[in-house]
Amino acid sequence: MNEGFQEEERLHARASFDTFCLNTPWGALYHAVSPPPPRSAKRIADRLASVLRFWDVLQGPRYAFWSFDDDYTLEALMDDVWRKTLEAWCPGGPAPLREHLALTMERMAHATREECLEAVLRVIPLIVEGDNDLKHPEVLRDPGFLRERLSALPPEKFVSLSGAEKYTVSAQLSAWDRELGRQGAGNK
Repeated sequence: MNEGFQEEERLHARASFDTFCLNTPWGALYHAVSPPPPRSAKRIADRLASVLRFWDVLQGPRYAFWSFDDDYTLEALMDDVWRKTLEAWCPGGPAPLREHLALTMERMAHATREECLEAVLRVIPLIVEGDNDLKHPEVLRDPGFLRERLSALPPEKFVSLSGAEKYTVSAQLSAWDRELGRQGAGNK
Protein backbone atom coordinates (compact mmCIF):
# COMPACT_ATOMS: atom_id res chain seq x y z
CA MET A 1 0.00 0.00 0.00
CA ASN A 2 2.83 2.43 0.79
CA GLU A 3 4.21 2.02 -2.73
CA GLY A 4 0.89 3.07 -4.26
CA PHE A 5 0.94 6.50 -2.65
CA GLN A 6 3.04 9.60 -3.08
CA GLU A 7 4.59 10.86 0.17
CA GLU A 8 1.91 13.49 0.83
CA GLU A 9 -0.90 11.04 0.01
CA ARG A 10 0.68 8.40 2.25
CA LEU A 11 0.73 10.82 5.20
CA HIS A 12 -2.91 11.73 4.58
CA ALA A 13 -3.89 8.05 4.27
CA ARG A 14 -2.06 7.23 7.50
CA ALA A 15 -3.77 10.08 9.35
CA SER A 16 -7.18 8.96 8.01
CA PHE A 17 -6.50 5.38 9.08
CA ASP A 18 -5.42 6.53 12.55
CA THR A 19 -8.59 8.62 12.89
CA PHE A 20 -10.71 5.63 11.87
CA CYS A 21 -8.96 3.39 14.42
CA LEU A 22 -9.33 5.93 17.21
CA ASN A 23 -13.09 5.83 16.68
CA THR A 24 -13.27 2.17 17.72
CA PRO A 25 -12.58 0.77 21.20
CA TRP A 26 -9.96 -1.74 20.05
CA GLY A 27 -8.30 0.74 17.72
CA ALA A 28 -8.12 3.24 20.57
CA LEU A 29 -6.55 0.64 22.84
CA TYR A 30 -4.05 -0.46 20.18
CA HIS A 31 -2.96 3.12 19.51
CA ALA A 32 -2.57 3.77 23.24
CA VAL A 33 -0.71 0.57 24.14
CA SER A 34 1.51 0.21 21.06
CA PRO A 35 1.48 3.72 19.66
CA PRO A 36 2.83 3.96 16.13
CA PRO A 37 4.83 7.06 15.23
CA PRO A 38 4.47 9.95 15.43
CA ARG A 39 4.39 10.17 19.20
CA SER A 40 4.00 13.92 19.53
CA ALA A 41 2.21 15.47 22.49
CA LYS A 42 -0.79 16.30 20.30
CA ARG A 43 -0.97 12.79 18.82
CA ILE A 44 -0.67 11.11 22.23
CA ALA A 45 -3.35 13.45 23.61
CA ASP A 46 -5.69 12.31 20.82
CA ARG A 47 -4.91 8.67 21.59
CA LEU A 48 -5.45 9.06 25.33
CA ALA A 49 -8.70 10.95 24.69
CA SER A 50 -9.88 8.06 22.55
CA VAL A 51 -9.11 5.47 25.24
CA LEU A 52 -10.87 7.63 27.82
CA ARG A 53 -13.91 7.86 25.54
CA PHE A 54 -14.11 4.04 25.41
CA TRP A 55 -12.96 3.41 29.00
CA ASP A 56 -16.18 1.76 30.17
CA VAL A 57 -16.24 -0.64 27.20
CA LEU A 58 -12.55 -1.51 27.55
CA GLN A 59 -12.69 -1.91 31.32
CA GLY A 60 -14.40 -5.32 31.27
CA PRO A 61 -11.82 -7.59 29.59
CA ARG A 62 -8.45 -8.61 31.02
CA TYR A 63 -5.35 -8.12 28.89
CA ALA A 64 -2.13 -10.04 28.28
CA PHE A 65 0.69 -7.60 27.63
CA TRP A 66 4.23 -8.41 28.77
CA SER A 67 3.36 -11.98 29.69
CA PHE A 68 0.48 -14.30 28.96
CA ASP A 69 0.67 -15.35 32.62
CA ASP A 70 -0.51 -11.94 33.82
CA ASP A 71 -4.03 -10.63 33.43
CA TYR A 72 -3.99 -6.85 33.29
CA THR A 73 -7.00 -4.74 34.02
CA LEU A 74 -7.33 -1.74 31.72
CA GLU A 75 -6.12 0.48 34.55
CA ALA A 76 -3.06 -1.71 35.25
CA LEU A 77 -2.24 -1.88 31.55
CA MET A 78 -2.45 1.88 31.04
CA ASP A 79 -0.48 2.46 34.24
CA ASP A 80 2.27 0.11 33.04
CA VAL A 81 2.51 1.77 29.63
CA TRP A 82 2.02 5.43 30.60
CA ARG A 83 3.08 5.95 34.26
CA LYS A 84 6.41 7.67 33.46
CA THR A 85 4.79 9.94 30.89
CA LEU A 86 1.95 10.81 33.28
CA GLU A 87 4.46 11.75 35.97
CA ALA A 88 6.43 13.85 33.48
CA TRP A 89 3.36 15.81 32.43
CA CYS A 90 1.54 15.96 35.78
CA PRO A 91 3.96 15.21 38.63
CA GLY A 92 2.03 13.94 41.62
CA GLY A 93 -1.19 14.02 39.60
CA PRO A 94 -4.53 12.69 40.81
CA ALA A 95 -4.47 9.21 42.35
CA PRO A 96 -7.22 7.70 40.20
CA LEU A 97 -5.42 6.75 36.98
CA ARG A 98 -8.35 7.73 34.78
CA GLU A 99 -8.24 11.28 36.18
CA HIS A 100 -4.45 11.42 35.78
CA LEU A 101 -4.82 10.34 32.13
CA ALA A 102 -7.48 13.00 31.54
CA LEU A 103 -5.38 15.76 33.10
CA THR A 104 -2.30 14.68 31.15
CA MET A 105 -4.29 14.51 27.92
CA GLU A 106 -5.56 18.07 28.46
CA ARG A 107 -2.07 19.42 29.13
CA MET A 108 -0.59 17.62 26.12
CA ALA A 109 -3.35 18.78 23.78
CA HIS A 110 -2.58 22.45 24.47
CA ALA A 111 1.14 22.27 25.28
CA THR A 112 3.65 24.81 24.04
CA ARG A 113 7.09 23.77 22.88
CA GLU A 114 8.52 24.87 26.25
CA GLU A 115 5.97 22.77 28.17
CA CYS A 116 6.86 19.77 26.00
CA LEU A 117 10.56 20.39 26.66
CA GLU A 118 9.96 20.48 30.42
CA ALA A 119 7.97 17.21 30.28
CA VAL A 120 10.77 15.53 28.30
CA LEU A 121 13.32 16.80 30.83
CA ARG A 122 11.20 15.36 33.67
CA VAL A 123 10.81 11.91 32.05
CA ILE A 124 14.50 11.47 31.20
CA PRO A 125 15.75 10.81 34.77
CA LEU A 126 13.00 8.19 35.19
CA ILE A 127 14.17 6.45 32.02
CA VAL A 128 17.89 6.73 32.78
CA GLU A 129 17.32 5.30 36.26
CA GLY A 130 15.73 2.17 34.79
CA ASP A 131 18.16 1.60 31.90
CA ASN A 132 21.23 -0.35 32.99
CA ASP A 133 22.57 -0.49 29.43
CA LEU A 134 23.42 3.22 29.26
CA LYS A 135 27.18 3.76 29.52
CA HIS A 136 27.02 7.49 30.37
CA PRO A 137 24.05 7.89 32.73
CA GLU A 138 25.63 10.79 34.61
CA VAL A 139 25.89 12.85 31.41
CA LEU A 140 22.38 11.84 30.35
CA ARG A 141 21.03 13.21 33.65
CA ASP A 142 22.76 16.58 33.24
CA PRO A 143 20.06 19.22 32.54
CA GLY A 144 22.53 21.49 30.69
CA PHE A 145 23.61 18.70 28.35
CA LEU A 146 19.99 17.67 27.78
CA ARG A 147 18.74 21.20 27.07
CA GLU A 148 21.60 21.70 24.61
CA ARG A 149 20.89 18.42 22.82
CA LEU A 150 17.13 18.88 22.75
CA SER A 151 17.50 22.45 21.43
CA ALA A 152 19.78 21.21 18.65
CA LEU A 153 17.25 18.69 17.35
CA PRO A 154 15.53 19.48 14.05
CA PRO A 155 11.92 20.59 14.66
CA GLU A 156 10.36 17.38 13.33
CA LYS A 157 12.62 15.27 15.57
CA PHE A 158 11.71 17.35 18.63
CA VAL A 159 8.00 17.02 17.80
CA SER A 160 8.40 13.24 17.79
CA LEU A 161 9.81 13.47 21.36
CA SER A 162 7.36 16.12 22.55
CA GLY A 163 4.95 13.63 24.09
CA ALA A 164 7.63 12.40 26.54
CA GLU A 165 6.69 8.83 25.56
CA LYS A 166 9.18 6.51 27.25
CA TYR A 167 10.19 4.37 24.27
CA THR A 168 10.76 7.31 21.93
CA VAL A 169 12.76 9.22 24.55
CA SER A 170 14.69 6.05 25.44
CA ALA A 171 15.69 5.57 21.80
CA GLN A 172 17.00 9.15 21.65
CA LEU A 173 18.92 8.68 24.92
CA SER A 174 20.50 5.51 23.52
CA ALA A 175 21.57 7.41 20.39
CA TRP A 176 23.17 10.15 22.52
CA ASP A 177 24.80 7.49 24.71
CA ARG A 178 26.37 5.80 21.66
CA GLU A 179 27.54 9.20 20.40
CA LEU A 180 29.14 9.93 23.78
CA GLY A 181 30.90 6.56 23.60
CA ARG A 182 32.30 7.35 20.15
CA GLN A 183 33.48 10.77 21.34
CA GLY A 184 35.14 9.20 24.37
CA ALA A 185 36.84 6.56 22.23
CA GLY A 186 38.15 9.27 19.93
CA ASN A 187 39.64 11.21 22.86
CA LYS A 188 41.75 8.30 24.09
